[in-house]
Amino acid sequence: YEHFHLHTDVVVVGGGIAGLLAARAAAVTGAKVLLMEQTAHWGGRAPVDGGLVDGQPVGDYIDALVRELSEMPNVTLRLRCMASGVYDHGYLLGYERVRDHQPGAPGPRHRLWRVRAKQIVTATGAIERPLSFAGNDVPGVMLASAVRDYLVNYAVSAGKRVIVATNNDDGYRTAIALKQAGQEVLRILDARETGGGALVVSQFTLYGDARKGRRPTWAAAAPGPVSEPLYDAVCTELERLGAPVQRGVFGADMQVSSVNDGPITMVLDSPR
Repeated sequence: YEHFHLHTDVVVVGGGIAGLLAARAAAVTGAKVLLMEQTAHWGGRAPVDGGLVDGQPVGDYIDALVRELSEMPNVTLRLRCMASGVYDHGYLLGYERVRDHQPGAPGPRHRLWRVRAKQIVTATGAIERPLSFAGNDVPGVMLASAVRDYLVNYAVSAGKRVIVATNNDDGYRTAIALKQAGQEVLRILDARETGGGALVVSQFTLYGDARKGRRPTWAAAAPGPVSEPLYDAVCTELERLGAPVQRGVFGADMQVSSVNDGPITMVLDSPR
């Protein structure tokens, strides 16, 4: 065990995407920066949740940021390093697990950082709050984010038949991840009056001419330059009303699987 003293311009606590960007923003001004992340990897929850950032897969985006920061001489990066206390006058204590993951390796096991900084930026993200109900502490009840962590990081499923209870859109990420892994999601119980957002997909043309038989023709449907602005207008209006919107790629080829609970209504409008 050892202790270590450091004077720096900026300390950024949290190595997610926000923390990485904050560290870069400070570093490009010439400031001396210390970036601390308590886990063993950069990016926070982003690598688990996936997606795109600036058109890149999130893993590639994080790798590029870390590579850029690593090449800056005024930046110090520390994984497995937790900010254990923030005090007056820019004084911060950091607790680093140096060799716990490498038994027998030379060097101290733990290190206590005593840091004086001009600015301290906290980019520690959010912690999922459990729902309160009877029996929420029994085996088999887990936080939705923990289910995704086990599934994505370790290929371990929390169960083959799962019910997801949520009051926000993040629970749907867990349900989707479970379905993609081949598990059965029995129900999504959303506490909101209108749960989830809108998935707006330009699946197929909605105009058909059936006057010459039961099989319609799509010859009179609006072409792409006309229909795409209408599609975008629907998405924009839903977003203006406050609905979370996920949209597909207009005109893209896709495989669609749909399960309808109830009848499908078709309106036939003809002068005949």
